[in-house]
Amino acid sequence: MSQYDFGVINPATTSGTDLAALLGNFRDALNSGHLGAGRPPYAEAGTTWIQASGNIWKVNVFDGTNDITLFEINIATNALSSPIFNAALYLLKTGGIMTGPLSFGTNGLGIEPVTGSYGSVQSKGTKGSWSGYSILGKVVLMARSDQPQFGLYDDKNNKWVIQANENGRVALFYNGAVNLETDSEGVVAHGRLHVSDRVGANRAVGNWLATKAEAEAGINGDQIMTPLRTADSIAANQAVRAWVNFNGTGTPTIRASQNVTSLTDNGTGDYSVNFVTPFSDTNYTMHSGAVRASDGTIGMAGLVGGYNSALVGKLTGSCRIRTGSTTSVGLADLQNVYVAFIA
Repeated sequence: MSQYDFGVINPATTSGTDLAALLGNFRDALNSGHLGAGRPPYAEAGTTWIQASGNIWKVNVFDGTNDITLFEINIATNALSSPIFNAALYLLKTGGIMTGPLSFGTNGLGIEPVTGSYGSVQSKGTKGSWSGYSILGKVVLMARSDQPQFGLYDDKNNKWVIQANENGRVALFYNGAVNLETDSEGVVAHGRLHVSDRVGANRAVGNWLATKAEAEAGINGDQIMTPLRTADSIAANQAVRAWVNFNGTGTPTIRASQNVTSLTDNGTGDYSVNFVTPFSDTNYTMHSGAVRASDGTIGMAGLVGGYNSALVGKLTGSCRIRTGSTTSVGLADLQNVYVAFIA
């Protein structure tokens, strides 16, 4: 340790030998940085001195009242630390490594080391439970430590642009609201889907698909019709709601039909046509034609009753008809019977 001050030198009483000794002691004090256990008694404002305590040396500046510690050195390990400067953050020109965050200001602002392909240091900020890295003060890559969410945030307008979850959900925002997002089954569009070219899918769901009731009503002009709903619409809005072409001999056999599920054989020349989808009421009409193929005799088919009495068997779910020949009286089974029902 070396602390020394020669005070005031009296040239009348100080010899050259004494002066050399005084200057030598003061030189040792300067060269050792005024090393000592406490501040030198001769220190003035601006004096820099070293306080030694075991292996710890503190470099101080005396401001005239108090000592300000600039840094300290452990002479056993050569470790450097400072209350006003964190040596762990010091980046050498030759390529140092930042091992901890550098914070400044409020709201969690600062710089911290990260791992990635596009850089190792990013600016950082924290708002509520979200932390993020700002890019030009416009967009922020945000994430939460307590939830599997991350995404891009419009820092200028305080609105989400893209938000994703670790489990795979991705949401695209427009003006703060979700317009398009993925789920376990594909993509969900919230609102209209505009396509300038072809779009393909193996399954479609959503309010933009017409329901059975909407297809049958035929009112909306901004919904998509599936093949099934197109068939529902045709069946509900066409004039001919049901028709059948059948052979009425032996066991009645349907050759072709629409909205007819089966035939009931009530006896010779007497049949009931059963509908798949019933009519809403019994006010429909029937149109028919028939041919007795064995000799070319013209056949006929008509409703049961109705000439001078109420119709028999004209129901919403089925309609009873009878067939015969124009050349003979009585009912007959015909090979070619054609019946259409119109509402």
